[in-house]
Amino acid sequence: MNSKTIMRLLFFIAAGTICYHFAAHAESGDIGQLKAQINRTWGVTIVDGDLANRIVPLVTKPDRPVTMSDVSALNEPACLRAVMGAFSVYPAKFISSLVSRVVLADQVHVWSIRTGGFQTSGILALNCDNAVQNELFYQDTVHDELAGLLLENVTPDENSWLKFDPPGFAYGDMSTYQAALRSPGSRDGDGILHQDGFVSSLGLTGINNDIETYAEKIFGHPTEFAALIQSYPAMRGKTRLLMDVYLQQAPGLKAFFDQSGLTEAAVKQ
Repeated sequence: MNSKTIMRLLFFIAAGTICYHFAAHAESGDIGQLKAQINRTWGVTIVDGDLANRIVPLVTKPDRPVTMSDVSALNEPACLRAVMGAFSVYPAKFISSLVSRVVLADQVHVWSIRTGGFQTSGILALNCDNAVQNELFYQDTVHDELAGLLLENVTPDENSWLKFDPPGFAYGDMSTYQAALRSPGSRDGDGILHQDGFVSSLGLTGINNDIETYAEKIFGHPTEFAALIQSYPAMRGKTRLLMDVYLQQAPGLKAFFDQSGLTEAAVKQ
């Protein structure tokens, strides 16, 4: 178990969050019970079968072909626990305002690209094909996709966000970071990206991806992220902006931001 995983577990245990309670309860529950719990708590329906007929026609566009295969019985419980764990971070009304259906699949391809998930018009889809091995990854994916749904309903102040990007930077231009990103499996480029206000290289590809990578860290790894941003002014600025966006929609998140140390870290000068 690596140090990052240990820090995540310690946060949930120490905080005594609903997330941990739900995860523990879910271990003993069957798929039907987990689906019913999600529906009772957040008003969200789980769709897990006949996706080719029930979901694909709803999300496919002429310029965006989508294929999905039904989730396996092996992966579904872990994926459901990941959904519950992620949802538990937010006020219930915030989730129900954004999500009507969560779709669980074992393969999701958009165009010909295998993806971990996507979101559109109240639908949050997850590719659960490795959930039993890496449940925490799927919690991160839910935070990411929830941010995408929020961006469909709320328009952040892009000019304020762009102020924290490097001078002359244009989203989609990876050439500036070619040397730092030369080794895809290496972490050597992280310091350069963080200094320039990016969580990861995915954030370089578009402003929505940039915002979503922040949401993943803010809600999935809050204490760790609070410690990280203290060294990077541009990251603190973007974190402040995104926290403000979420607080406008869900004021109840203030306690989460305060207790995790994010509030204090984001306003550090």
